[in-house]
Amino acid sequence: MKRLFLLCAILLLCHTSYAQDVPTRAAFSNLGISLNGSTTGVGVTLSTPLAKHFVLRGGYQFSYLSYNYTYGDFEPIYIEDEALEVPDIELGAKLNSGAAHMMVDWVPFKKGTGAFFISAGFFVGRSDILTVYGQIDMNNPTIKKIEEAGLLQDIEIDFGDDAVYLRKDGHMSAALEVNRFRPYVGLGWGRAIPKHRVGFRFELGAMFMGRPDVTSPNLRSGVVVGGDNSDFNDAISSLTVFPQISFQLTYKVFKNK
Repeated sequence: MKRLFLLCAILLLCHTSYAQDVPTRAAFSNLGISLNGSTTGVGVTLSTPLAKHFVLRGGYQFSYLSYNYTYGDFEPIYIEDEALEVPDIELGAKLNSGAAHMMVDWVPFKKGTGAFFISAGFFVGRSDILTVYGQIDMNNPTIKKIEEAGLLQDIEIDFGDDAVYLRKDGHMSAALEVNRFRPYVGLGWGRAIPKHRVGFRFELGAMFMGRPDVTSPNLRSGVVVGGDNSDFNDAISSLTVFPQISFQLTYKVFKNK
């Protein structure tokens, strides 16, 4: 009877230990929620175990970045041999980086329960990742003179090797378009599903955007741009890989059984 009792106690202990260890790693056995702040915006991510060393994550990032700058690198407008200097224009740029994402984390250490991970997946978002807009001061005496001469649309704003010219009302708009599907790789420290109720993660990665293209209703392509372009224009013309730095506050929905 004592042996039977001892055997039952051992089996019960093994079962309890197994039940405490397996659900955190068995597929879809637990659920984590994280609030994210990153270089592409703020968002929410859901995470669940996929296998012993793998975690599946999916969510959405909302973009929040905007930028205002002054553009003044205009070529003079000539009217009857008179060179008119075009006044500066205030431009606004908005980063439309909101996108859905799906990732798989590989956790190589401590039998899949470690904090270090390598991640791969993709983002899917808008193609016009950056929009630029502005209007020149139509009450400026120089602009009035250019408008009266019918040369307002000769005023060009340079974007890399392209140029966007003003409309008849003085407005301009342009967009920087990239691939909607953007592969991603990264690595970091922290658990998508924390050991306790609340945890923290840090992630560093890269989103592959593809070759950027400038689009506009008033676009002149293939312009060989001279002069001193702004750093902003230089940056958008070479944007192919977007760095992703993310800080995540994680929460475990289910307790370990």
